[in-house]
Amino acid sequence: PVRDVIPCYATATVKPATPSSDILEVACCFAMRWSNPIPLSDYQNAPLERGVYEIGFGKNPLEAKYLGKAMGGSSTIRSRLSSHYNLHGNKHITSDNRDGLFVRWIQASHPDCAKAKMLQKNNYPWNEKREPECDSD
Repeated sequence: PVRDVIPCYATATVKPATPSSDILEVACCFAMRWSNPIPLSDYQNAPLERGVYEIGFGKNPLEAKYLGKAMGGSSTIRSRLSSHYNLHGNKHITSDNRDGLFVRWIQASHPDCAKAKMLQKNNYPWNEKREPECDSD
């Protein structure tokens, strides 16, 4: 379940989630809280919405390894997590580790921009593709 959605009207800055603060601020999406981490195997509990999501090890705190996006329409957070769980996503998610992975998400109006900003500020070792820059500054 996603907590507190607050529209963001500030400049495009990112305050990454940390153990002391799970608030993300990106002008191109929302200022809001991450969902509580759930096992990747419970992907059917994720929303049918657009947004960004982190996949990693551990639940509290989540040690994020991958940052993904769901652009909306048929690409929802739930559908993307289903693809990852069923091994049609990132090559680092395998049948050997998928049941030990956790995920959390943020619904975002512009997931591509949110992902680009977060990749600039954080290290996600399983993200290997070069992502386009966000030009909303």
